[in-house]
Amino acid sequence: MPVYCNVLYPAREAAVAAPKGDISLMFCQGCGHLYNGSFDAQKIDYSLEYENSLHYSGRFQEYADSLAQDLVERYNLHDKTIVEIACGKGDFLAQLCQLGGNRGVGFDPSYEPGRHSDAALHDVTIVQDYYSDEYADVEADLICCRHALK
Repeated sequence: MPVYCNVLYPAREAAVAAPKGDISLMFCQGCGHLYNGSFDAQKIDYSLEYENSLHYSGRFQEYADSLAQDLVERYNLHDKTIVEIACGKGDFLAQLCQLGGNRGVGFDPSYEPGRHSDAALHDVTIVQDYYSDEYADVEADLICCRHALK
């Protein structure tokens, strides 16, 4: 199977030559987690071409708006620091920051600098890297991780 489901290739030839990997679906009786037992992290490269944002979908935008509003209200996220691990292109983090007047730090190697206006990313910093021990000193009032499993 293709390794990526979120890369748009410029031509058929590039798509046919896309990296491939094996799938062995496994199920954990203890927790109910379904996963690929043959997953090989060495085949993954979350570059700028990786596009996992669904914020162009009206239905997804309604969901994201509702989730962001709920989090801000439920946890009183006003003038707080929010960290999002695997923030993708930064859309949801920017939304959380705008709704509550928050500061944000996002981590994602596939982040595309210049994708958003400076106003949209006011008080948001995106680190174009995986979150790791290197960033353990980044303090946060809320840490969210919506799209990453390891």
